[in-house]
Amino acid sequence: MTGLARPLPVAPRQVPGRLLGDVAELAARVLSAAPHSALEVAAEGVHRLTAADLVVVSTAEGGSQLFRVVVGDDGGPGPRPGQEVPTAHSVAGEALATRQVQVCHDAADDPRVSARYSELHAIRSSVVVPLLVNGRPHGLLGLLGRAPRLFGDDDVAVAQLVAGAVAARLQDAVRAAEQESLLGTVFDALDEGIVVRSVPDGIVLVANTTAERILGAEDDGLVGRPVRPGWQWFDEDGRELAVADLPTATTLRTGEPVRDRLVHVHRGDGGSAWLELTALPVHDDAGQMTSVVTRVADVTARIRVTEDLRRSQRRLAAATAVTGLAWWDYDVLNDRHVWSDAMFALVGLEPGEPPGIQGLLDRVHPEDRELLTPDDRQAGSRVFRVVRDDGTVRYLQSWSDVVHDQDGRVRHIHGTTLDVTEREQSLRAVADSEEMFRAAFDDAPTGMAIISLAPERAGTVLRANTALVEMLGVGPDGLVDRPITRWLHPDELSDAAADLARLGAGRQVAARDVLLTREDGRLLHAWVRSAVMGASPGAEPCVLVHYLDVTDQRRAEASLRRMAMTDTLTGLANRTRFTQTLTAAIGRLPAEPGDGTALAALMLDLDRFKLVNDALGHPVGDELLVAVAGRLRQAVPARGDVARLGGDEFVVLIEGTSTQAALDVADRIAVSLREPYDLPSGRRVVTSASVGVAIARTSGHTTSDLMREADLALYRAKDAGRDRVALCDDETRALAVARVDVENVLRAALDGDGLRVHLQPVVDLASRTVVGAEALVRVATSDGVLLPPAAFIGVAEETGLIVRVDQWVVEQVAAWLAGPGADLPHVAVNVSSRSLHEPGFADQVVGALARHGLPGHRLQVEITETVLLEATTEADQALGVLRDAGVAVGLDDFGTGYSALAYLQRLPLDFLKIDRSFVSRLGQRDAAAEATVRAIVEVAHAHRLQVTAEGVETRDQELSLRAAGCDFGQGWLFGRPTPTATFTL
Repeated sequence: MTGLARPLPVAPRQVPGRLLGDVAELAARVLSAAPHSALEVAAEGVHRLTAADLVVVSTAEGGSQLFRVVVGDDGGPGPRPGQEVPTAHSVAGEALATRQVQVCHDAADDPRVSARYSELHAIRSSVVVPLLVNGRPHGLLGLLGRAPRLFGDDDVAVAQLVAGAVAARLQDAVRAAEQESLLGTVFDALDEGIVVRSVPDGIVLVANTTAERILGAEDDGLVGRPVRPGWQWFDEDGRELAVADLPTATTLRTGEPVRDRLVHVHRGDGGSAWLELTALPVHDDAGQMTSVVTRVADVTARIRVTEDLRRSQRRLAAATAVTGLAWWDYDVLNDRHVWSDAMFALVGLEPGEPPGIQGLLDRVHPEDRELLTPDDRQAGSRVFRVVRDDGTVRYLQSWSDVVHDQDGRVRHIHGTTLDVTEREQSLRAVADSEEMFRAAFDDAPTGMAIISLAPERAGTVLRANTALVEMLGVGPDGLVDRPITRWLHPDELSDAAADLARLGAGRQVAARDVLLTREDGRLLHAWVRSAVMGASPGAEPCVLVHYLDVTDQRRAEASLRRMAMTDTLTGLANRTRFTQTLTAAIGRLPAEPGDGTALAALMLDLDRFKLVNDALGHPVGDELLVAVAGRLRQAVPARGDVARLGGDEFVVLIEGTSTQAALDVADRIAVSLREPYDLPSGRRVVTSASVGVAIARTSGHTTSDLMREADLALYRAKDAGRDRVALCDDETRALAVARVDVENVLRAALDGDGLRVHLQPVVDLASRTVVGAEALVRVATSDGVLLPPAAFIGVAEETGLIVRVDQWVVEQVAAWLAGPGADLPHVAVNVSSRSLHEPGFADQVVGALARHGLPGHRLQVEITETVLLEATTEADQALGVLRDAGVAVGLDDFGTGYSALAYLQRLPLDFLKIDRSFVSRLGQRDAAAEATVRAIVEVAHAHRLQVTAEGVETRDQELSLRAAGCDFGQGWLFGRPTPTATFTL
């Protein structure tokens, strides 16, 4: 027989040079190890060479894997040797299915790993390599890590190479079995016995029928066994030999051959034979002993004549030695005891004068002395314990007989005694085991039942514990001898029948959730695990089933799932639930347009909701959102779904509708949400909503497509003035495209040299002298066209680019004011709300003044009423920094917002500008317009604010403003915006 040397397996990934030597050595050790120890060698080596916290080797069969070896146990949760787990929906299952290495970098976001598995084992990363034997997965080698992304290519390469070595070793074992079959045919034809034993444990690997006949093993064979128990071996001089002195054991121990050794064997079946034994070592190519071949020749006939002469002398000693029996005799009349040497040994004494009855009783265990009394002269059998001088306790069984004389008097009591310690300990261990099982079964807190697997009554309950009886609500004897299916939910019956069939066939069944029906009709969830119980020959096959009541747990899980899909404030579906609903609804649409029915998404948010939160507080805002949710439920048809996406943003999904019907629902929602809200806090709030409608007619739409289009429509509704409904149509999409184009132009202008500053004069209405100017920004396109602010400011605000625009304008105006010929007292720049909220913006403005050596009063900042409505601590601090630097702050477009007067006292303002929408109505005998402007001027002056009127285009408007007491004017009447290079006073 040769060794197992072969080229090392080549891994798909390259093993690094620093590890190649160690990996090669490990693979060689695996290849040369015995099959049963190759797995441990591989696991220990891989644990040493890789970053794995745990290394496992398992065998796989029937949809589950059984962990054979686990190395690196750190005391935390994880797999254990002998533990069986299902492979479905796992990285291990995929490795078995694909027959390829699988790597999991993070179980938390790997769809192949269930959350429950990840939580149970606390494994975050893994490398799993299938062990392929004859092209089929026989098991798995797994590298497991507690942390994510623990394994690199080096670890994968090491695992693959070692897994290849393990698979090769397992395949050798399969080939060896095939070779044994072939050798058996040859061996069986030999006249002498041949036995091949493994190294170093001496287990029989191969034996021919001649050896089994000679060694008395025709019935149960020799393969898989060590030296047969109960046999005795003697040399040719009659000296008993220890197993270690036999030729095979000697060669196993020393590696040296032993030839033609004559031994006499006494078999356990009572037979005996003279054997001539020769033991020869077998080495592999590396010189390592791999097995021992023993030749067994029956030479009984050859030495029978000699043996017959000696047999009578050894018979008694041999019988005594084989059986372990000791004999004794008590001469009652003469009170004399005679013991065999074996009897002395049984009670722990050296051979000599027997101690007598009392001496024996002194050595009997106190609890057993009543079994042996000095005057006990009855024949029979007794089992008792003796305590030897060294403190050991042995169980002895004694058989006695009484001999009477002709007068009927007891003459002799003689008998035999045998050490039965092992038997008694086994019997007591069985009794203890039965008691422990009874306690563990009957008193267990979880339900347990022993169920028959016999074909004629499979599923019948043979025994049930109290916990299961109480769980199912039946009487104490209500389960026994009744089918367990009586308490299964009807939906479980087919699976239960399949499970019983698999268990009856000796296959395992994975643990799973089962729905049970109590005696009172209530349903409960149970986690059920089963294990086939070993049965002695002729006993009824059965299975032990554990029932753990997980009803409360499953209810809690269901509640958590509902909570995960529900907006906790309003009770509506949340974004996650809505996305799932929308995806499913799109999937139900036809691939091509059909009968005109469609899917509609209505996205809406409340107008000025931030104002409600800021003015009345978030609790009132929450009350408003709850009230809005209630109205949406009433306004949406039964086939619609309502969800809250977050903040004040809601969405409605309607299936089987049309465009007009969807718009009608949107209008109904808008009307409903305009009605005043009387909130639980006692507040009355009036608000409105903007609604965007998007339509999908085919399954070609995606979820993101429909939501984006609904958002575009919502933006259009808000851009058109809020409190209205807008449909996403071709025009809406075109506007969106146009806004993208404008954004691209604006970005190019900011990155290049595409921004321009124009100045428009501001005049003193009393003297008509220029006292300042407003800086207006323009964007130059690639073809030289200048875009006015109305064309790009909205996009700049939406994208946040307005901050860069404002920074650029401030820098340009400061540079111009510091240059030659800039005699204006001041120039005003427009600053957006987003810029004021940008950290450090105010400091940048002050820094620009300092860099160009300008005093703060040369620059003015104009803000819109948006800043007032979105007032925050950051904006207030920014305005404070500007005022401290001497920069005047004014309110632009006054009168176009809401509640602006309420902010005039709170904010640090120096001036305000009346919006052109008021100025345009002056000079036309419009008394209301005249009164409005006059009121604005009076209120501003009352707050010590100067007033500038925008959009002055006629002399009549100028006169009306002067009559109203307005301080300054700005508009085409006094001068159009011009580039800074050509601006003159």
